[in-house]
Amino acid sequence: MRLFFYPSFLAIVFCSGPVPALASSFTYTTLTVPGIAGAIVTGINNAGEIAGYGGAGQILQGFVFGGATLTTISAPSSAGTKAFGLNNTGDVVGSYAGPSGDQAFVYTGGVIHDISWPGFPSTPEANGVNDASQIVGDYNNGSSLQGFLYSSGTFTTISVAGSDSTKALGINNAGDIVGTYLDSAGVSHAFLYKAGVFGDIKIPGGAAFEANGINNRGQIVGDVQGSGGIAGFLADNGGFTILSVPGADTTKALAINDAGQIVGTYIDAFGTLHSFLATPVSAVPEPAMPCAAGFLLLASGVAWRRRFRPRRS
Repeated sequence: MRLFFYPSFLAIVFCSGPVPALASSFTYTTLTVPGIAGAIVTGINNAGEIAGYGGAGQILQGFVFGGATLTTISAPSSAGTKAFGLNNTGDVVGSYAGPSGDQAFVYTGGVIHDISWPGFPSTPEANGVNDASQIVGDYNNGSSLQGFLYSSGTFTTISVAGSDSTKALGINNAGDIVGTYLDSAGVSHAFLYKAGVFGDIKIPGGAAFEANGINNRGQIVGDVQGSGGIAGFLADNGGFTILSVPGADTTKALAINDAGQIVGTYIDAFGTLHSFLATPVSAVPEPAMPCAAGFLLLASGVAWRRRFRPRRS
């Protein structure tokens, strides 16, 4: 069964009063993965294992690295494989370059399984997975990108009402989903989809936002673009922390585990891309910042259609 979902309520976060900023202290470590050139780290689980992709010869390979153990993931006959997320039970999701474009996959038990069904739209990517093996990602419907949720054999299209495109990027064990969408002006917004409601995630002074990951404590990481450039952020219980690797021109936070460890990427002063691990040291509330989160609920319709049973190969 394929479901098309349009939210019954659209929640828009707006500024109406003070919101606390968290004075969290982090130690930042630049990450390298032996045998993987230019490793881009995109995920981290509660065991501290990291997932991502990088060069192995002339071809990109996905990987999982924990301690001294490196597992590489490479789809047969593919021009490149990327791992974007992992859970605590051994599942890894991502995409590889197939003959007709990108193909979403889940890697489990040492085997790559395509995520698809008859008539599946083109160029799907799988971006996140929780411990129940619920998978979120995005696909091209021929005119724009749309998010999807794959859960218990059912695919659901996730689309923010009125948006030009939607990407679902992370999911926790409660089924809360984070991602990004573009409005009609091409501006990027971060969203949290929780209990049937979409809510914007905004930080004072930001012009564009992406939400990339969420843990089981409800902490959300992403990036924000403002007058000073692009920085990462941690949103936690109504407060936020700006994340910036010391000396970096750009920082993006991509994933967070339940211990609050954050992985992402940064660009140094020479324009070189690196991956980082941010480990929390403390979290102390600071004085309130102007602009708090309020919610405006806009009614819209709910529609769904039966299509066909998905196929997973």
